[in-house]
Amino acid sequence: MMDFDFSEEEHAFRKKAGEYIAKIAKPGVAYKPTFNSGYADTPDRKQFMKDLAKGGYLGLSWPEEYGGKGMDPVYDYLLTEELAYQGMPGSGKGVGIIGKTLLRRGSKEQQERFLPQILNAEIDWAIGYSEPDAGSDLGSLKLKAVRDGDGWRLNGQKRFSSSAHFAEWYFLMARTHPDRPKHKGITLFMVEMDHPGIQVNPMWTIDGHRTNEVFLDDVWVPDSQVVGEPGQAFYYVAEALDFERHVLFPLGPIQRLSEIFLEWLNTATIDGEPVRDRPEAKRLAGKIARGLEVCRLQGLSVLAADDPKVATIRSSMNKIAMSEFGRALADEALEMMGPGAWLSDSDPDAPAGGLYARAQIAVVIWIIGAGSNEIQRNIIARRGLGLPV
Repeated sequence: MMDFDFSEEEHAFRKKAGEYIAKIAKPGVAYKPTFNSGYADTPDRKQFMKDLAKGGYLGLSWPEEYGGKGMDPVYDYLLTEELAYQGMPGSGKGVGIIGKTLLRRGSKEQQERFLPQILNAEIDWAIGYSEPDAGSDLGSLKLKAVRDGDGWRLNGQKRFSSSAHFAEWYFLMARTHPDRPKHKGITLFMVEMDHPGIQVNPMWTIDGHRTNEVFLDDVWVPDSQVVGEPGQAFYYVAEALDFERHVLFPLGPIQRLSEIFLEWLNTATIDGEPVRDRPEAKRLAGKIARGLEVCRLQGLSVLAADDPKVATIRSSMNKIAMSEFGRALADEALEMMGPGAWLSDSDPDAPAGGLYARAQIAVVIWIIGAGSNEIQRNIIARRGLGLPV
């Protein structure tokens, strides 16, 4: 029989990590339960990340020679789940996609300069991939980088750079070789966010989350801040995602929202009658338990995949399963709670703190973000089933 549970050591690690996280988190660090990961965007949240680093919880799966713990990636997964469950900022793009790209593709100088700062939570990063005409299809990006002396001159626009208003560094893709096929002419750069040629404008999502448009005007970047070989960025980013897919869509927020709703079902009354006595309440409780288990197993299937191609397909399945379940959960909660559930989460009369009106809006972002569910279905069809799309 296949065992879908973690080992005793892994359970003990998550328990210990959870206790440490609760200990170091000051009031106001945790976010309300939503479907979107939080960022270290305030002084207290930045300090939380530094304390997390001091506790030895960053770079768990990094090689020991680079300051990591050399642990199995399952521990990254467990830490990510615990942070998400408690509503804390995620462990960050630095130790994830960016750090692991530098580990594999960065120069020795870049590794010596940036890896210790990442492990100590001393710098924050923004990702500059998406553009107005290049979201899910990054091969269509247009931001230009033109050779200029011993560096490159960057001009163009990025969109949906969620950390750009507080990050110190920008990890971005730019087109350096327009004469090559679109996926083979893109290069990775690291750019200081305080460069005078960078302008950051806020973009507010429907759930009040801030992301940003970033404009680059004659931003000169030295060769020392080019990651890997020019023209290979698309493959580096895909490679990094293959190693990080098991932590991209944690179950924690949905699990927390499910537990809060189940508690409401068990304790609330409507017109003086206990909600739990209603047949539909029992049906909903079973539906939620089933949906959570499906999402849990789907996430574990990504973690268990040895082949990056298989991990990519399972990650797409996981993203669809979790976002669709999250939407169903929010819809069911709003219908069961009645019109009062649409009150603001700042209204003391809102059932369950008004979480589900916000969640119903936030889940739209999760369905669209990180590659829309339609794109994920195309990935499954093309790479998993071999269908022409």
